[in-house]
Parts: sequence; C-alpha cells; structure tokens
Amino acid sequence: MTEQYTTEAGQIQQEFSAAAGRITGGYHDALDQLRENTVSTDEERIDLAYDAHGKAQQDYRQALGQRNARFAEREAEIREDLFHAPTAKSANAYTEAVSTAFNADDDRLRELAARAEKTGSDLLARACFVEALERGMGDISVTYLNNRPEARSLLRELGEIPTPDVRERALETNLPKPTLEEVRTSPEAAMAAHRIQEAERMRYSQRIMGH
Repeated sequence: MTEQYTTEAGQIQQEFSAAAGRITGGYHDALDQLRENTVSTDEERIDLAYDAHGKAQQDYRQALGQRNARFAEREAEIREDLFHAPTAKSANAYTEAVSTAFNADDDRLRELAARAEKTGSDLLARACFVEALERGMGDISVTYLNNRPEARSLLRELGEIPTPDVRERALETNLPKPTLEEVRTSPEAAMAAHRIQEAERMRYSQRIMGH
C-alpha cells in the first residue's frame, strides 16, 4: 500500500481539523457532564453551558487564526517560487522577460513560449507561463507545467489554499449556542440519580441504627 502524499497546505488543514475536533469534542463532553449533573439548577446549568461555549468559541477562532496565518505564509512562498525571479541575480533579466511576454499578442506569446522551451530559457518560459495564466491560455501553461513537475505540484498546492476572502469569512464561524433543553438532565437520569440518593440514605440510616 503506497503512502498518500500530503502537501504542506494539506498538512496545515489536517492539523487544524485535528485541533478543531479536540475543541468541539471537549465542548460536547462539557455539555454531556452538565446533562449528567443532577444537582445544578437550571440557571446554574445554562450559565455553565454558556461558559463552555464561550471558551470553545474562543479556542476555535484562535485555531482558525493560526491556520489562516500559516496558509498566508505558505501561499506567499508558493507564489514566490512560481511567479517571481528564481534568484536575486536574475531579477533584472526576469523583469525584461515579463515585459516581453506582457507586450506580446497571443500568437507572439505562443511563439515566445515555444522558443523558450526549445532553447531552455527558463526565465522567458516562466514569464510566458505567468502571462498565459493571466490570459487563460491553457496550451502554454500546460506545456510549461508538464516540463516542470515541481511547478505543477506547487500550482496544485496553491489551489488547496482557501482564498484570503474565504479565510477571513471562516473567522466569523460561530459554534451553535447551547439551549437549556440540551443540558437539562433527562427524566430517566434524574430518576436514576434519585434512586441512588435514596439507596444511600437507606444505607446510612441502617448504619446509624446498627450502632
């Protein structure tokens, strides 16, 4: 069985999902404990439920914020690797190549991209690839990516990262607020607790009378 490859972006999402699972699991455990609590009044019960909800909400948003920050950092790294000059020394030459690609019409851009692939001019090929993405010219971008598996993997990973708008909206996610009915002890549980208390009283009375 082959091990499934996980990108850095995928790992970030997996770690967030695990953290979110722990947070919501702990929250539901707290509500379960309230349902099993046969002593608290309704007012105390809902106050405790709201406290648990507030903590879970805070922890969830904090985890989302950390995930978003890591996504933003990874997105910047990928964009740098895919679309910018590969080295500081090549920055000027790459800027010229970008300008050439930008000013070319579609037919000329195809000619430039084909020449770059044929001659091994990676800077021009990259510039044509970036411009082709902007124009939606898939023939150029597909050829570029097919010849560069690493770039293809990076572009695929970039697609795994939610956009900044989506990441920002995620911070507005609210966990469902508990209701009193959700944390009230069920009649069956209350009756069972009452029977246990009565049995304890009976045993206590028998011990007292035995003395």
